Amino acid sequence: MTVARNEHTDNVQLGAGEIYIDRYVGGAPTGRERYLGDSVGGTLSVTTERTTIQSGDGRVAVDLVDKVRSVSRTIGFTVRDMSLDNWALFLLGGEPADSAASGGTKTGNSVESFGAVKKGDTIALGVTANMPSGVGRVGPASDTAGDAADSNSKRKTVVYSDDSGTTAIAQANKWKLDEQAGRITFLDDIDAVYVGYTPTDAEGAAESDRTYRMVKVTKDSQEVLCAVRYIEDAEEGGRNVYVRKTNLTPGGELQLKSRDTEQQMPFTGNIVEPDAGWAFAYIDDAPLTAS
Repeated sequence: MTVARNEHTDNVQLGAGEIYIDRYVGGAPTGRERYLGDSVGGTLSVTTERTTIQSGDGRVAVDLVDKVRSVSRTIGFTVRDMSLDNWALFLLGGEPADSAASGGTKTGNSVESFGAVKKGDTIALGVTANMPSGVGRVGPASDTAGDAADSNSKRKTVVYSDDSGTTAIAQANKWKLDEQAGRITFLDDIDAVYVGYTPTDAEGAAESDRTYRMVKVTKDSQEVLCAVRYIEDAEEGGRNVYVRKTNLTPGGELQLKSRDTEQQMPFTGNIVEPDAGWAFAYIDDAPLTAS
């Protein structure tokens, strides 16, 4: 063994750590970083383009000059925390926001119309562009016309054959209600379907508008500029990485359903020139995690 090897202290790491992002607002990061949750892995990549000039004399050309003409740096990571904030980041959608389902009793001339249905069809009640999941929990099914409009039994759900809410279609062999989801599955063909119902709370009482958090992905999707921080989780000698400015994009597919692995979101970001006074990236050994 050489003296150099004997005196050298190796720093060999099995990488593990936390990933944070700080989205740009008004051309700069805010200083408020968001932890992305548990992550499967993270990478830093550097690629270069070269210009090589070869000799023109002689039977076999040899390299005379080799110059690096460009360098590109990228950061990548994969998270498996399926928060709505991460969904928005992956789909380049808007920030999660509250969205209200349309409440109120649907009766009389305000019953919902679904036209003709076939055996096996399922409909969701209260679907709107603002709440595509539908209204959610509704009152129990009833065969009695007028139940949905009756002040003494507003919490019922009735399927009608007319838009006036007067002729009920009996459930038997015709339809079946999922109260919790606000969805009706039809057991037979029906030429015309109208539904009266009332959104309810967990105790069955009539309920007004209910609110859910939602991410909307529209044609106005915008690039995501952010600072990225990686904090090494190591007892000693770990290296933290801070990238001041990166254009973060989805890095592949998100598997909605699998028997082999949990849902994961891959991301990749090109590291671009930051604002004046800042370097592209920083690597340090500050003790940011407990030893």
